[in-house]
Amino acid sequence: MMNSFQDLFDIQKRYFAKGVTRSHAWRIEQLDRMARLVAENETELQRAIAQDFKTASQEQIFETLACLGEIAFQKSQLKDWMRPVEAPVPRALAATGHRGVVYRDPYGVALIIGPFNGPLLLLLRPAIAALAAGNCCVLKLSEKLDATSALLLDLVPKYFEPNATAAVAGHREEVTELGPAGAPAGR
Repeated sequence: MMNSFQDLFDIQKRYFAKGVTRSHAWRIEQLDRMARLVAENETELQRAIAQDFKTASQEQIFETLACLGEIAFQKSQLKDWMRPVEAPVPRALAATGHRGVVYRDPYGVALIIGPFNGPLLLLLRPAIAALAAGNCCVLKLSEKLDATSALLLDLVPKYFEPNATAAVAGHREEVTELGPAGAPAGR
């Protein structure tokens, strides 16, 4: 069976392989794009959440403000998180001049599956962390949230290049195609 998401996956993998996403500047730019997406569309996002998920207005406001707070926090910590960290090594190795260093490298393409019970925060918070870590993202939107998913399908391509972050909609079959079992062998 042909994977309908193969092209998107391949585009993001090729982009990641170029090493562009490793830089601090790229990561900050992606976080800034996410902040603009949420801040510039805050009212529309809250309205869509209210339409899909009958919550109190405080919860709708929390969905957007928590995302903006998470972005600010990730940006404030990013330089420290990107630095290599000394790691302990056995005494025998240390005595011979060896040392351990942990390098925090991104993995590649992250699939973020949006649940129905946290329309924005439970989708975007993991995406924010993945982008801060230097990964590309595929956001799989919940099929149970018509208004929120439709709005994000419209907004994500306006704020992100598809090689960095893309939003897709679908049901269980599409999620299966996006997940590890649906990923082509050797990738």
